[in-house]
Amino acid sequence: MGEDVAVFLAPAPGIECDNPGVIELAARVCAGARGEVAKAEALFLWVRDQIAYTMTAPFWELEHYLASAVIARGKGYCVQKSALLVTLARAAGIPARMCFADIDNLAIAPHVVQMMGGHGFVWHSYAQWLIDGQWRKATPAFDAALCREHGLPVVEFRPGQDLLLPAQTLDGRPYIVYRADHGWRAGLPLAEIMAGWLAHYGPEGVAAFRRMIEEQKEAL
Repeated sequence: MGEDVAVFLAPAPGIECDNPGVIELAARVCAGARGEVAKAEALFLWVRDQIAYTMTAPFWELEHYLASAVIARGKGYCVQKSALLVTLARAAGIPARMCFADIDNLAIAPHVVQMMGGHGFVWHSYAQWLIDGQWRKATPAFDAALCREHGLPVVEFRPGQDLLLPAQTLDGRPYIVYRADHGWRAGLPLAEIMAGWLAHYGPEGVAAFRRMIEEQKEAL
């Protein structure tokens, strides 16, 4: 493979796999799982369904992406859930890294299209882990409850396969289109993500989104 696998087991920016609480959680989630495939399945399902997907989690500080913060919040968007899965995988001894791509989500509601200025989501994230000698992709973004509510297909764990968002909805309508691939990172590249957002959504769009989230938090 030509890669130092140890890098993908070590702490990195946004990946606090040496946090005692994270290590304890990974062990608890993987309890009873025999082998790395079973551990990967347990971790994937936990992150997918125990951390609800939301578009309105704070996003502007590295601390917003730490596993401890995401777990405490109980919800996060795709990059935060990807970082959490990578963190838990490393804590469980499975080499893992973060991957990024631009996608179009053609099934989002009209008000989201208006808010985002289109169907595009830049710097969408999923995890990638080394299982049975192969790097496999794993997308824990949308929890099963959310998918059932909106009639969308759930990303299921399938050994030996990449776990990516489907191209079609359950009724055959276009769903996810993968666009530009930004590759993998050992840690969370917040500066790159923010630069990508600013280029795509514009400074005013990013600032407005942050302001909306801050106002929602103040209203709680």
